Amino acid sequence: MATPFLKWAGGKRQLMDEIMSLLPYDFSEYETYVEPFLGGGSVLINILERGFQGKVVAGDINKDIILCYRMIKQEHRSLISELEAIQKKIPDDMDERKEFYKTIRDEWNAGVHQSIENSPKKQIRRAALTISLNKMCFNGLFRLNSKGEFNVPMGGNLKVTIYSEENINQLNLLFMNVEFICGDYQSILHSIDTNNRCFFYFDPPYRRLKETSSLTMYNADPFDDNEQIRLRDFVDSLVLSGHDFLLSNSDPKNVDRDDVFFDEAYEKYHIKRVLARRSINSKADGRGKIFELLIHSSEKI
Repeated sequence: MATPFLKWAGGKRQLMDEIMSLLPYDFSEYETYVEPFLGGGSVLINILERGFQGKVVAGDINKDIILCYRMIKQEHRSLISELEAIQKKIPDDMDERKEFYKTIRDEWNAGVHQSIENSPKKQIRRAALTISLNKMCFNGLFRLNSKGEFNVPMGGNLKVTIYSEENINQLNLLFMNVEFICGDYQSILHSIDTNNRCFFYFDPPYRRLKETSSLTMYNADPFDDNEQIRLRDFVDSLVLSGHDFLLSNSDPKNVDRDDVFFDEAYEKYHIKRVLARRSINSKADGRGKIFELLIHSSEKI
């Protein structure tokens, strides 16, 4: 079974059973599956492993994440070769590795504003750098500064494996019929026929919990409360058009029992609280199992 090729802070693998229990029993009633906040892709991969036969459209506002998916779909053999070359250069000595990590991070940051659309070689190299940084950095964070530069320090794992050739080959087969879109979640509508019935899974940047530093946005622009409401309005419009959805987010009641932001925003839908293991602050005694929200449109799914 294929697995995500990226480490992802806040990834959904530990909640997969809960998520799958809320997905439709029979996906054949939908012509299209749509995932506009792709991130690490664990839900998408599970949907594809289940054999969904309809159209699949997956998007993310982060162009480098989408580039990785496209390279696995279109140039997986060349990507594997590039990753193999990087893997062989990773030093065992941690001080030397730190310098190597800074070198590839500097290369990645130097390419932030460069156009590589017409250069498959540069696209493969950049995707390989993205995957390498993700596997070598602290906690699999994808954090950018205001300039769009990657600024996560190196992690402390003694052994680092940045890729699995077998897994990338499996993902290549799964992704053959997936259309990967880069852009805001609303722009994904340009790639689907909304006259056909669609199922949407939304995993937006989580609303920040009070007194927490761990739920960090992975894009340069924050996804604040206004953005959360804009997404809710978008979801409302989809449901009015006959589509279904499942949405995940943080539960503000973990730290403030009176915070009913999502309870009010999605009051006409079904809200399920599920336990997940997260670090909700930087102190060890503040880590453990907390509740997250799974919000869905239909009782029967």
